[in-house]
Amino acid sequence: MRDFGALLQAWNIWWYRQCPPHALAIVRICVGLFLLTYAGTYILNIPLLFSNEGMALPLLADVNTPLPTWIIQPPSVAIAYLIACIFLIAIILFTIGWYYRLATIILIILGIYYWQLSLHLFATSYNRLILFALIILLFSGADRTYSLRMKKEKGAWDSWFPISILPSRLLAVQVTVTYLGVGLQKYTIEGWQGGEILYYSMMGMWSTSFARWLMQSDPPMALFDFLVLVTILFETVMPFGLWHAKTRKWWMLGGIGFHFFIAIFLSIWWFIALYPLYLLFFVPEDVYDWVKERLQGRQKLQ
Repeated sequence: MRDFGALLQAWNIWWYRQCPPHALAIVRICVGLFLLTYAGTYILNIPLLFSNEGMALPLLADVNTPLPTWIIQPPSVAIAYLIACIFLIAIILFTIGWYYRLATIILIILGIYYWQLSLHLFATSYNRLILFALIILLFSGADRTYSLRMKKEKGAWDSWFPISILPSRLLAVQVTVTYLGVGLQKYTIEGWQGGEILYYSMMGMWSTSFARWLMQSDPPMALFDFLVLVTILFETVMPFGLWHAKTRKWWMLGGIGFHFFIAIFLSIWWFIALYPLYLLFFVPEDVYDWVKERLQGRQKLQ
């Protein structure tokens, strides 16, 4: 019974204890900046992608649904621009931590709206990952430091209240499942049993100028066989490395390099949204101590 009680206590501490909010606040800011960048890639093409004068192909256009037509069908150009402005304002409020929950709800709703309107045509696991992250962040208390809320309530941006560690754990588990699932899936997909998938991808629609330049040298297929093997092994082992305290920093750097090189060769850059989530594998108190030391050192220099 004592062993069970100790185990239960350890379980509750790991999942439910109160902790500093600094790691999640940094995640909030980084995700907000990423969303601003991501939205910026569409801002010049709103009429084409999201209005009735463009090429939007709504997912639910030909499906019987109780949803109103104005939700399913593309709006006029003026309304499309208005919705885009609301979306951008919500991202800014989310990032600075002001009217945080309202802003996050708007981001979730409009994210789903944009996805069914047009972005489902280019759907990747990124869409599901960022949606899950926003839902968890909605209830996380990520605005309890480094936010305009704290500036208004406590008079300082770096004032803070403790939060539950549960949202951080859920996001870390999601990152774990994402890497592990993608890695294990590649073991069974026929197209990933050799280097051909990378060879032809680096000459296809996802290839970058750098990739096309490299392919002019006609690198051997053995190189791509090796890269596929490394990719599968890395994605499979990566989540375990992130949970291991002694190797965590190295696996985090490996993940950063992994997605960086994917962006260079294949223009699949949006998975850099995972970068700030790596922070959630560290002990929140350690993140707080690290930030505190850096701020104190900066104040001494000033």
